[in-house]
Amino acid sequence: MIKNNIMQCEPEDYFRLAKKISSKLMKRSDVSDVLMIGGVNHPGISDLDIVIVANDLKEEYMYLDALGENKLEKHLLMHPPFIIPDYLLQYISDLFS
Repeated sequence: MIKNNIMQCEPEDYFRLAKKISSKLMKRSDVSDVLMIGGVNHPGISDLDIVIVANDLKEEYMYLDALGENKLEKHLLMHPPFIIPDYLLQYISDLFS
């Protein structure tokens, strides 16, 4: 349901989607990790921030097949994932603080 351009959803929707995306992406040989950053304190307003840690960096469109299969999922994502090379993972807190 949408009210005032805010889709009604629950925190579990975010975690379920994060797990689904992670499961799909972790099957790829060029992905070393998938992280969810930020919080979902305001379901329906908060978005899901996904960080793809890649050992063979590709353009973001190469990962979109794992993302946003329906209206709710696209709403929860709101933007493409962040993609970083694996050597920057040690600096993740500096990159997204």
